[in-house]
Amino acid sequence: MDQQFVRKTYKEKLRPTPAQERALDEVLWRCRELYNAALKQRITAYQRRHVSVSRYAQEAELKEIRAELPEDEAIHSHILQDVLAPHMQNALWTLSAAARMPIARLTETSDV
Repeated sequence: MDQQFVRKTYKEKLRPTPAQERALDEVLWRCRELYNAALKQRITAYQRRHVSVSRYAQEAELKEIRAELPEDEAIHSHILQDVLAPHMQNALWTLSAAARMPIARLTETSDV
């Protein structure tokens, strides 16, 4: 017997309270800072030594970074790992544009 499944999806618009909105802005800010620092590390490593720094090498450093920065300890580790994923680049640009926050692009080497 051939069964057919219907998948229903719903789009729900977030309507955060002011406190939740501040918390989301803080998480987005931290993710943007992490992304820009990781990008700067990759650019610098390539310019100085012509080596590539992998996403996985940078993910390995996250534990130390979270230990040094208490404000990053509150953010779940999977969120920070996803920031380093290649597919997150476009998502962060979209979120930053919506929040009107600058994010470095790969072609830029200053103010990263």
